[in-house]
Amino acid sequence: MKIKFIALMLSVFLCSVVSCQSKEKVSKTQECIITIQTGEVKEGKVVIYPYQSLSSREEAERLTITKDINSSKTILKLDGSKVLRNVNIQLANKNYRLEVFTGPIAINIKLENGEFIIDENEYQKEFLSISEELGYQRMSNLKYKRNLATNDSIFMADYAQSLLTAIDKYPNSYVLPAIINKEFWAAKAVTLQQILNGFSPAVKDSYYLTSLDKRLKSELTTAVGQKVPLFTIPYAEKEGNFKISDYKGKYVLIDFWASWCGPCRQGIPNLKEIHKSFKNKNLEIVSISTDAVRKDWEKAVEQEKMPWIQLLDTKEVSNSFNITAIPHIVIIDPEGIIVSRGNFHEEKLWEELAKYGFKK
Repeated sequence: MKIKFIALMLSVFLCSVVSCQSKEKVSKTQECIITIQTGEVKEGKVVIYPYQSLSSREEAERLTITKDINSSKTILKLDGSKVLRNVNIQLANKNYRLEVFTGPIAINIKLENGEFIIDENEYQKEFLSISEELGYQRMSNLKYKRNLATNDSIFMADYAQSLLTAIDKYPNSYVLPAIINKEFWAAKAVTLQQILNGFSPAVKDSYYLTSLDKRLKSELTTAVGQKVPLFTIPYAEKEGNFKISDYKGKYVLIDFWASWCGPCRQGIPNLKEIHKSFKNKNLEIVSISTDAVRKDWEKAVEQEKMPWIQLLDTKEVSNSFNITAIPHIVIIDPEGIIVSRGNFHEEKLWEELAKYGFKK
């Protein structure tokens, strides 16, 4: 009987191991193996761009996977994350851009009749099916197009809602969160909560749902009426760190901006007038740049000559404030409470400041 029991337990164990190869049970530590077959063409390059949220150009370069093609078969080993990756294959001065949904599986990509064909593994098959159903590619093509036809305008107006509705149909999908993330990464708290509540706990480890959950937490903790999150950023031109906690007892106006942002730089003269008017009246201005390239920021600071604190963020602070678009102003009162935030143009910013006693 003991022998039969041991045999039975061994059988259960082996079945469990095999079942771990299913889509939902694969260990996160498993690799994704991509094989690219190029036939007679044996020279080129493959670049796989990061799927992660990036904080700098240096990070983007570090996470980009590049490999030369010097034979008819090129193999790349990636982490097994269930994510949508942008892949660029260059052959004979021709670029092929592919969207590949990866996971802890083997993926074959083959050049046939001048086009790359991705084997329909379980993830890619689901991605293609859901994409076609929701019009994902159509939306990608129309997003920056002007003078839309009537039917295209209607499609774009309904697209976001169609994604939210699809959650009820595909609550266990790892693919749908990738598509939703592209549309709703800057959504407000109520929408983010709706998305997160709609998906099954079975996919709670989705990279995209985890990212949206983190953004939701930032949105809630940095809303008007909340305590400002404590943060520290190294000074650029002197020793030490800027600490927001050091400014308790003062009003602080934080300006999130970047050198490449036209509206941000157009608003700088207005900030100079505000600084001139209230620099001795308990109002501190702090500019936090979200530039990915330090030299671009330094050049802009030199050109603009802003006579207040200038800091370069690594996205950690702007992410903690859930900054999804710039320019963005955050006003903090002497008790460290966020009293106002948004994109305030010219006169509107003066009106906001007047609420706290800073009048022209």
